Amino acid sequence: GGLLTWGGVMIVSFPFSVASAVEAGRHGAKGPVRYSVAMGLLAQVLGVCVVMPAIWIPSFVFGGSLDGPFHPQRPMAGVYTSIPATLLAIGIFVLDPTTAAWRNCAGILGGPLLALLPLVYYLSPTPTSTMEMAKNQSAARESYKRAFLYMAILSLVGWVTLVYVAYTVHGVDAEAVANGLWFQAHPAVKFMTIDTTGFFIATLIYAYLQSVSLLLKTLLLTPVVGPGAALCLAMMEAEAPYQVPKEKQ
Repeated sequence: GGLLTWGGVMIVSFPFSVASAVEAGRHGAKGPVRYSVAMGLLAQVLGVCVVMPAIWIPSFVFGGSLDGPFHPQRPMAGVYTSIPATLLAIGIFVLDPTTAAWRNCAGILGGPLLALLPLVYYLSPTPTSTMEMAKNQSAARESYKRAFLYMAILSLVGWVTLVYVAYTVHGVDAEAVANGLWFQAHPAVKFMTIDTTGFFIATLIYAYLQSVSLLLKTLLLTPVVGPGAALCLAMMEAEAPYQVPKEKQ
């Protein structure tokens, strides 16, 4: 149960790593959505099931810029910052819990260090010059699609792994899976199940805020490739919103 729920949170987080990096750096964005470090620290205290749907989404609705230009390196920055947490999570499940390496992985994963990784976003600052925005439009859109492609692959690998683990342990017994994730699960596993569910709801809301068609694609693809890859593939097909302010041209 622990592997499935923790893996679920990681898979859903992959597209959000790219999305939050981009939305925080869009020209015209304002308010809490711009502060990824603060959001990460809040998520560690309150849980992603609270912060993503109840804080990040409203911040995006009221302060986000749906089509504001962003630095071409922003999308890939979201990919890079997700790598350490992924490696640490893998270490938690493959290392011997009695070893120092396992304790180090658990300590870093549960500490504030990972939440500070979005500080690297400041290396890709929000564009302010109209000339810079127009010049980088093509590169930014290519980076946007490439980042979601990488995350789709990573999410799909994670989804296939979780399906394999669930089948190996529980077979096709849906009741056994439900018991392992909730009804007979340890409280920590139940909390992670809630985290995954809340995070996935936030993912669907974000997709809807982009467009209804993107939400429908995400819903249709989720049973096939999993929730993370579904949103990544849907975002790849959509042209990256990037509108140079006309009044400054």
